[in-house]
Amino acid sequence: MLIAASAVSVFPVLFIVFLSLRGRDGWQEPTRFVGFDLSNYRHILGQTKFLTWFGNSLVVALGATVIGVLISASAGYAVSRMRFPGHRPLMWTFLVVQMFPMAVLIVPLYNILGQLELLDSYGGLILTYCSVSVPFCAWMLKGYFDSIPTEIDEAGRVDGLTPFGTFWRLIMPLARPGLAVTGFYSFITAWGEVAFASQFMSSEEHYTLAVGLQTFVGQQKAEWGADDGGGRAHHRPGRRDLLPRPAAPGGGADRGRHQGLTALTSARRRRCHLHTPRTKNRPYDEPMGST
Repeated sequence: MLIAASAVSVFPVLFIVFLSLRGRDGWQEPTRFVGFDLSNYRHILGQTKFLTWFGNSLVVALGATVIGVLISASAGYAVSRMRFPGHRPLMWTFLVVQMFPMAVLIVPLYNILGQLELLDSYGGLILTYCSVSVPFCAWMLKGYFDSIPTEIDEAGRVDGLTPFGTFWRLIMPLARPGLAVTGFYSFITAWGEVAFASQFMSSEEHYTLAVGLQTFVGQQKAEWGADDGGGRAHHRPGRRDLLPRPAAPGGGADRGRHQGLTALTSARRRRCHLHTPRTKNRPYDEPMGST
């Protein structure tokens, strides 16, 4: 059963690779196993702006991943550890904004980016993707931060760390598995998105790969061979086997760090207690029977 499910999953990918190697017109006779060449790949690499589109997608996806994960981690940690006015409505807001379809957001985001003069720019598209991925990632990281013992935060404060220092130096290393999962989600969301990129990017030099591949299929022609060749590079980063496997929050590394910080804090407290001078002429310093 597992082999059959794997075959069903792999067949579309292999079929696209097969068609991309059949030449410009090979898709018209997909059952023939002759006429293999690399003309489609030579065409997209030499006669189109495929490499430019690929670089644009890489810049936008990486930018949205880094900025989105930092914002999500900060929001998730604040909601997990702090209690402030609007704490619960903030989390409900994160959840409610996920209910709106993407098409509803195109017009208001277009107006906002137009007022900020960020249309047809990497920065505007990165901010757009962050607005989509941050609420979901904040929810995920909030649940992960809840599983990290609060004693680690207390140990950091005893050692003199600021709240941000505790978050950055103690909590973030422990949350690496959660950060990896949210980073992967943010990257894939930005890499394969088409609706926002096609509306907000007007110049061909700023097209992302998903938008650029659409130019191969128009009203008057359809270059399916070139589209199949470029589609392999576009869908490669979305493979599920690249998804990092998160470790359990209570794993050995977390327990070891927690126990180490707790032992260090206890030792410092005992040392401070032993070396603290006692004030003279206190009642408990006077010998018994003295008047």
